[in-house]
Amino acid sequence: MIYNNIEKFEDKNFAYFCKFNGNTGQERLFVSDDYNTLYKDSEGFLEGEVYDLINKNEFIPACATYSLANYFNNIYEKEKYPYFYYMIPERSYKSNIERKSFKTVSLKSNYNDISMSLKIKELIERIRAGELLQVVISREFYLKNIDFKRLLSSFINNDSSLYVYYYKFGDTRIIGSSPENVFTINNNIINVRPIAGTRRRGSDEYDDKILENELLNNEKEKLEHRMLLDLARNDLGRICEPGTVNVDYSMKIEKFLTVQHMVSSVTGKTNASLRDIFASVFPAGTVSGAPKKRAMELINKYEDNIRKEYAGAIGIISKDYTDMALVIRTIFSHDNVVTARAGAGIVKDSIPEDEVNEMFSKAMTVMGDYYEESVDNR
Repeated sequence: MIYNNIEKFEDKNFAYFCKFNGNTGQERLFVSDDYNTLYKDSEGFLEGEVYDLINKNEFIPACATYSLANYFNNIYEKEKYPYFYYMIPERSYKSNIERKSFKTVSLKSNYNDISMSLKIKELIERIRAGELLQVVISREFYLKNIDFKRLLSSFINNDSSLYVYYYKFGDTRIIGSSPENVFTINNNIINVRPIAGTRRRGSDEYDDKILENELLNNEKEKLEHRMLLDLARNDLGRICEPGTVNVDYSMKIEKFLTVQHMVSSVTGKTNASLRDIFASVFPAGTVSGAPKKRAMELINKYEDNIRKEYAGAIGIISKDYTDMALVIRTIFSHDNVVTARAGAGIVKDSIPEDEVNEMFSKAMTVMGDYYEESVDNR
């Protein structure tokens, strides 16, 4: 398996990207001495050498940060941050991979964050006043003593997420296990899979089913999901041929290591450029809210620091196939400062304490067995 050989390239820049279909998947590893960073966008998005390689149908590993989403939506950011990382591979490797099994972990959270609870209360009042319908607020968790190799192995073997990735660009590391895409394009067919509505995993099969039924019958969760499904349809409607946007399925339950979610799938046919696709669908409504621009303005106001790569897009780009995972359930390392981040969708009927616990439960998905010793609540 390719992921076992990543340590050989610690002195290089690399991008490991794996997409699963059930227990089987395809892993890719790209390696290079150099990588590129874009601090501003232009009309010629991804032009030059990268554009030429994409047109040759070669894969380019890339990460679009949340700052690019703010750029497209004219949102002022508190600090300057790169919009886009990409790497022109000098070497690449590809292999099939199989998960032997994956675990279920039941975590009952009773996490207390008074500051975040107060912010959520204010946001609920704004929603009830008609300012917006939903906003996804997030917070950062500081970690320590993280073994990245062990974490990657855990994501691949113990979780059931759609994507596993580990990108190293200079002093930045991004390692995650994401259940959701921002978009996937295969020969002009674009797919978006919005996820909204969360419950923890049960302590046994019976308890798990009770929590699943509770989620499927919760009006607040279904309302939130419908809003984000409509947002995904509208986003695709702007870049797809008329009459081609369809909902493949709606509010299907998918189960992961510590949580279970409601998931929908929307597809359409598009000939839009990558720049126009990013401008239309980015950021995902599931990490911003509705209406999207107002939600993003409030995120910028209420969150203590910028999101950086969190809630961005990470994956591989080529002419005929592009697959960008949503950067959630992810651990970040910048100059040896290691963090995780998690959010919760706030609507008019939200209960602040429940939303805080949802953030912590989601963070546990990536913290795994580090959570007792490594969460630093500064």
